[in-house]
Amino acid sequence: TAKLHFILEEINRTIGVPVDKSHLWGIEKIHTKDLVAILRLLVVMARYYKAPVRIPDNVYVSLVVVRKTGGLLTHRIDRLPITVNDIDAVDDGTSIERDIWDI
Repeated sequence: TAKLHFILEEINRTIGVPVDKSHLWGIEKIHTKDLVAILRLLVVMARYYKAPVRIPDNVYVSLVVVRKTGGLLTHRIDRLPITVNDIDAVDDGTSIERDIWDI
């Protein structure tokens, strides 16, 4: 995990991610294969490096959380942001080009 820690620190430093946002893809989340955290990190990196793909704003993932309590299964649905401006905004001077399908 020391190598992963070093890599994530360098990515956050290079991209200029504020400390309060880097917890969204922390070492433990990446190490435990948290797909939402990995996806958030990839989106931020793709936007920073201006990858030739269009990444829409306001994308959310619905995550179903199921727990067994007292012999009964209970569930809830969490709506987690993937590409919301307050999460992936990095001050690199770029703007997102909007197309006809954006509302």
